[in-house]
Amino acid sequence: MTKRTLFFFLFSIYLLAYSPAFHSSDGQAMFATAESLARRGTWDIEQLRWMGLQQGTFGLDGLLYSRKGAGQPLLALPLTVLGLIVPFFGTATATLLFGSLLTALTAVLLAAYLQALGFRDRTAMLAGLIFGTGTMALPYAKTFFSDPLAGTLLLATAFSLLKLRQTGRWQFALAAGLALGWAVATRYAEAVFLAVFGVEVLVSGLQSFRVAKLQSGRVSGLQSLKSRFHASHITFHGSPAHFLTRTILAFGAPIAVIGFSLLAFNVARYGDPLSTGYLPQETFSAIWWQGIAGQLISPGRGFLWYNPILWASFFGIRYFWRHHRAELWGIAAVILIHLLLYGKWFMWHGGFSWGARFMVPTLPFWVILLAPVLEKMSRRTKWVIGGLWMVSVPVQLLGAAVDFDLWQNRLLETGLPLFDPQTFFDPQFSPLLKTWQFITVPNLDVAWVVNGAIQWGLLAVLLANLALAGAALARKTATLRRASAGMAALAAIVLLFSAHRAQPADLWAAFAQINALDAPIITQNPEIATAVAELDKGRAPVLGLGNFDGEAIARVTDGVTAVWWLPPFQNETETFLLNNFGVARAETFGEQRVLLFARPDGKQQTVAAQFGGAIVLESARASRALSENRPLGVTLVWRAETEPTQDYRVFIHLRNAAGETVAQTDGEPVHWTRPTSSWQAGETVTDRHALWVGALPPGEYSLVAGLYLPETGERLRTADGSDAVEIGGW
Repeated sequence: MTKRTLFFFLFSIYLLAYSPAFHSSDGQAMFATAESLARRGTWDIEQLRWMGLQQGTFGLDGLLYSRKGAGQPLLALPLTVLGLIVPFFGTATATLLFGSLLTALTAVLLAAYLQALGFRDRTAMLAGLIFGTGTMALPYAKTFFSDPLAGTLLLATAFSLLKLRQTGRWQFALAAGLALGWAVATRYAEAVFLAVFGVEVLVSGLQSFRVAKLQSGRVSGLQSLKSRFHASHITFHGSPAHFLTRTILAFGAPIAVIGFSLLAFNVARYGDPLSTGYLPQETFSAIWWQGIAGQLISPGRGFLWYNPILWASFFGIRYFWRHHRAELWGIAAVILIHLLLYGKWFMWHGGFSWGARFMVPTLPFWVILLAPVLEKMSRRTKWVIGGLWMVSVPVQLLGAAVDFDLWQNRLLETGLPLFDPQTFFDPQFSPLLKTWQFITVPNLDVAWVVNGAIQWGLLAVLLANLALAGAALARKTATLRRASAGMAALAAIVLLFSAHRAQPADLWAAFAQINALDAPIITQNPEIATAVAELDKGRAPVLGLGNFDGEAIARVTDGVTAVWWLPPFQNETETFLLNNFGVARAETFGEQRVLLFARPDGKQQTVAAQFGGAIVLESARASRALSENRPLGVTLVWRAETEPTQDYRVFIHLRNAAGETVAQTDGEPVHWTRPTSSWQAGETVTDRHALWVGALPPGEYSLVAGLYLPETGERLRTADGSDAVEIGGW
């Protein structure tokens, strides 16, 4: 088994478990940040404005920003961009591949760490396999929580510092600082490990001074101490003083850069370098014993119940104490600090999640402790480890098979409050016992089940990919390794294509129209937020509302000539848009309404044309440019000379040089809300319209407007006998 085959084998498993849905508001908020960066290079999450303060905080500019760290959105950004630019991919489904890639990579890094400690390759690979299949790493690989990334970065920090101690190369200090700094940017609470790993770097540096003193004869025991350093494979380049300085600078530089960037980011958003956006009520205020016991052994969230294989990790502590004491201190610090820190957090249970979510970053370190047990397994030990693994895998498959929300929502039917302590400590409410009832095909939370039906073609591709990856893992031939890598790439492409195509048909039809014109989008239906992100191929802002928000609408429409509106029904938001725009398109696709609003950007031109001696078209304003497959906004200003006795309709025609009408609109003034019979003498009425201009051959075009009586089609004429007046030309 090689690390490469381990990666593709685990990745193939995760592709089978992949789900094209976000499983938490945390994940949605972080994805929204990545999406905004990919589309517009901005940090706001206005597309989730309906979420309010649930995952975001409003900045000085009135925009909503995610409270979650920027580390994960930045690392996932290449996938988000890929989903945006590839026609048959989508931003949401492509980004959701992040967890699968990350978790498989973490298993490889874990194996490399154990190899660096001197464990056999077989032990290292087996540990990586156990991590990837027998722990909560498997169900969390399909989510977009930041916990797995935090664990990977802490493991990368520990691995880099191990290599630093073994080689003395400052580059490993730089890598450790970068990984740790990025961990802080991912989850601010990881800042507590700056002290833990900082001490480790300092100790490594101070050891170099001891060597320097021994070499100068100021310390006795030179040979014995030298032999200790040679045994650790440490080599120094330059004097120990230089090594210490260079090591500390290399470790601290990326941390400082990332730290100052975070402070500047907070200033830009909230005006305070120490304000991360977390709310005053989000504090470390839990009952401590309850949080510690709850995370570790409670039936509802207990880490040890959700990862039975890790019970054997306790038997590796003695070996590490004897042979790798420095590493043991680091491992213990990661595990205990997470347990104690989040045990005090007001939501120690992690909210909607599977098991002890806040302990997920510690998973690689538990498996490291398991390595000595795997290294020297007797026949009896093999049976014990095999039995624990056989118990652990179904737990992980259960968490990966169905959404944990199903049982969490069912708990609400008991009448107990959401996240009541009883639901975590009473076995009768344990998800480990109750989630099995949801294992049915319609409930499967996987991409190869769509609308309750199995997609056999996709499932066949994913199973073939897993079979080939398993063969490569067992046979260890170069040909199979190459084939496995190629098949994994193909399976991922087919998976993302299928997940993208599985979006609702009515939204597919809607976005066939929307993607033809890149303009801001306003929605007021949170249920379609992910689908909108998935199908939108434009770069314009998206405003997702839960209720009417005039300030936000005015902000997103400021200075734009067109905006898309996807309403569930006509409401106050639509009225706001009607008061400021004309309607260029209005279509319904299944249950989805789509409207394109447009307004002119040209100058207001005086017309002063009197129709029928009763109504005057005082002025008109049209768009400056005329382009095909775009809306043409028009604003007319009417004045009633007398009180009209009939209801006339307004027509606007776009004509070519031959006088043929190539685009038009007609209707009662002000979107059918101000019939001319309601006008008072001397009243001025502002009337907004928009035309959709399709194919447009080169040539000269003119825009004309007039009034007609719908019953007869008779047009009102001007003083010079014309039935229309020109209001624009191109």
